[in-house]
Amino acid sequence: MKKNLFILLQNLHIRNMYMPTQLGVFVEKSGAMLSVLKPWYVTGLADGDGMFGCIISKTNKTISLEFKITALSSTSYELINELKTFFNCGRISIDNREDGTIKYVVTDLKSILTCIIPHFEKYPLQGSKNLNFLTFKEIALMVENKEHLTEKGFNTILEKYKTMNSNRSFSEKYEYLLNKNFSLNKDWLIGFIESEGTFYCYMSKIEEKNQAFLASEDNIAIPKVYNSLEIAQSTHEVPLLKAIINFVEKGYLKPKPKSESLEDMLSLRSVSRIVFNSPDFIISFLGENPLFSSKQKDYTIWRDYLTLSKNKTHHTKDGIKKMLELKTSMNKK
Repeated sequence: MKKNLFILLQNLHIRNMYMPTQLGVFVEKSGAMLSVLKPWYVTGLADGDGMFGCIISKTNKTISLEFKITALSSTSYELINELKTFFNCGRISIDNREDGTIKYVVTDLKSILTCIIPHFEKYPLQGSKNLNFLTFKEIALMVENKEHLTEKGFNTILEKYKTMNSNRSFSEKYEYLLNKNFSLNKDWLIGFIESEGTFYCYMSKIEEKNQAFLASEDNIAIPKVYNSLEIAQSTHEVPLLKAIINFVEKGYLKPKPKSESLEDMLSLRSVSRIVFNSPDFIISFLGENPLFSSKQKDYTIWRDYLTLSKNKTHHTKDGIKKMLELKTSMNKK
């Protein structure tokens, strides 16, 4: 297993066929054009799976910056590789051996200043993660100017670092988004679904006494079946979730907050989600804007399940078995 993973990671670094020209466009050496990841798609992906980090050594007075996007190694090798091609910098490595994740990571200051920061300035993050990016950018510019070599500069960076990621408060994240003007588009949303979306196929338990079931041709109770696409986020991201609903004019928020007040948000469960339960909308949207990673396979299974339910396949014992097999084959790591 480890040997195969090592070989695959090695192969991901070998990209002799293409020459980078600019972000999002690559020219094959023969002269043919090849379209790769779109800039807004990459931002949507980073809004979900990206992280802007900083490692500080108080002893040596050193500052190390890191931008990374993580994904499951078993499902997203090609996607992670395309990120390296897109930015034309960084490397691919194992992120966590226990959960099987790999990461695209950039740590050298020059690449951060010339590739990563310019991208997110031009195609800004839409979620509260943008706050971490802005702090990350401030620290990077201070390190570039060697301000970290002075005691005052180092302490300033240390204080900024203490506000990043999990150290940033719920209220700061929520209030930032509550007052934000969002700039959503289809490419961003596809990237965000790629990282944060989950396809669900539901089938209720078969209970003969439940009045919700009807007698079928096989003389069995008919289970309720339906499909959904859901995007889950920490509850402080509710303004972003609402913006997505407004953008596509579909879906609903679960749970539904009583108001936009911070007090009401804090009273909700820690995770909120959008539920898209309109199959025609999902099929139309993803038909025009296909997913890049193996999540496309989950979508294909989801669509097959929907077709079977429309054909009343779940009205027979064999049909129920077939649909359950499809359902359990989804969302595998």
